[in-house]
Amino acid sequence: MLYNYSQISFIDINKRILYYYESLIIKALKSGLTKKDIKNIRIKKSVFSIPNYRTLILSKINLRLNLLKVFCNLIPNNHQLFLDMEHILFHYEKSDSSFWNPAFVDKRSISDSPDSTYKLSIHIIPSPYGFEWDSPQSIFFSLRNYFSIRYKHKIGHAFIVLQENDQITAATGMTGETNYQIFYDLIFRRKGINFLFQMFRGRLESADFVLSDIQHHQNLNKIKTLNFNINKNQYKKCYNYLSNWCEQGHYKKYGLAFKPDTDKGAGCVSFALNFLKITGIVSDYEMKKWTRKIEIPNFLISNPKNDVGLFLLVYRLLMNKKWINDNEQYQTIEFLDPDLIYNSLS
Repeated sequence: MLYNYSQISFIDINKRILYYYESLIIKALKSGLTKKDIKNIRIKKSVFSIPNYRTLILSKINLRLNLLKVFCNLIPNNHQLFLDMEHILFHYEKSDSSFWNPAFVDKRSISDSPDSTYKLSIHIIPSPYGFEWDSPQSIFFSLRNYFSIRYKHKIGHAFIVLQENDQITAATGMTGETNYQIFYDLIFRRKGINFLFQMFRGRLESADFVLSDIQHHQNLNKIKTLNFNINKNQYKKCYNYLSNWCEQGHYKKYGLAFKPDTDKGAGCVSFALNFLKITGIVSDYEMKKWTRKIEIPNFLISNPKNDVGLFLLVYRLLMNKKWINDNEQYQTIEFLDPDLIYNSLS
């Protein structure tokens, strides 16, 4: 923080405002704002206007900034106050994103000791009751996963954890604002099963949340872990990759079949397992055993000539016991399946 709240006197209103403003900017950076956004805001001198990317968190921050703007405009001689806000933006535009990256437990330099040890862990959580991809009908019956109260991750999930000298330095996963958007698209936009292919608004989960969630699923005995002892160079690659992924805002593109290296976006599992690729632990060929390939018939996919609303989609899923028939047109989707990975681990 640029401003120490404990040192702010009660009468120093400007410093209190700057402290509050900076806290909102930090929260926005942790929730979807990027350095490029910060630069654009500063150049346009619109210090109270941040893009909300249609996310609930950023929309709330925008509302608070607009209320703060109204208050600041009532303050006489507020020119210096606005200049100080621009200075805060410039500071975070130029600073190391590790300071606000939600994945990092703390900011520390990588040890120079030759005796240092490094570890990469991939945690896999399955869907509550198993997600069956054998046919459209089995997909429909697999929707019972969404009615699970005890388990939070309805179609499975994945986390990564980095350690240096047995101390956790980073823990995160990618997630997206998917559920309400899927139902909105089905009910009001008649989008069919297009959600398997589409992009959702994504974010990186915070280290505190991830570590708590891992413990929760360990208590339920509903998680399996891949542990790898890695060298310093591999650890640096993971650390730098995570920094860049946050700094460039790639986490904002979340989708089931997205590939991090080509799409600059990812699903939760492809994001986590990509750390195995960048360290050279697992190749694309080896990852095929965890990849699900489905041929989706066109009658389930909405297009300008084929609206597929919720009830029509349910009907077509129930009535079809196989994905495609002979000479039927389809689209192929490939994705890393958390259930497939979970069941393959001892």
